[in-house]
Amino acid sequence: MKQVTNVMVEITSALEQQSNGVNQIEISVEQMNHITQTVVSNAEESAGAGEELNRQAIQMKSMVRMFQLTNNCAFPETSLSDLADKEHRLEQSPNHAIVQQQFIGL
Repeated sequence: MKQVTNVMVEITSALEQQSNGVNQIEISVEQMNHITQTVVSNAEESAGAGEELNRQAIQMKSMVRMFQLTNNCAFPETSLSDLADKEHRLEQSPNHAIVQQQFIGL
């Protein structure tokens, strides 16, 4: 009789351990589902951001195209130091910050 009781106690203990293991698996699966949903959401957001960046790049390319100069139109007598001086004077002008803010969209 004592052996039967011991076997029953062992079976009960094994069933409890098995139940705990199943519960841990359920929790892990729920966590993996949550992580998967987060990854999908992030991927969709990244795809949208990528499309927006592509649209902006195309728009910027068309805007820059208006300012492209050929070698014949450039100022061959202008040296790099002259260009640096002009850029410095432009940066010092009071309207530079306003133009920069409008360009950036601030």
